Amino acid sequence: MINDLQKLNLEEKNNRSEKERRFKIVLPTEGFERKNLKIRHNNGELFLEGKQQVNCDYGSYAKTISHRVALPDNVDPKTLKIIHRHGFIKIFVPKNKNQNKDQELPIDE
Repeated sequence: MINDLQKLNLEEKNNRSEKERRFKIVLPTEGFERKNLKIRHNNGELFLEGKQQVNCDYGSYAKTISHRVALPDNVDPKTLKIIHRHGFIKIFVPKNKNQNKDQELPIDE
């Protein structure tokens, strides 16, 4: 009986949907090529910066973009998956197992 319950529990964990295992951050980057975008991580924040030279009939101009996103404290930046597609940067962040658990926090005096 216990072995059957353990197997069911293991199957449930393996069958969790992708949405249950991670969350997604979507940032608009329309008009920017991937090679002109940079993402940095510093002190729990992601910084997306881009600069691109645009040529037109009347000359040229530079356009820039920047976004700053705070990440949960328990996210390891090495686990992020970042995709640039169809004018958006999509950042997939794995959910931490303890993220939804109720935790008592100490109060400093």
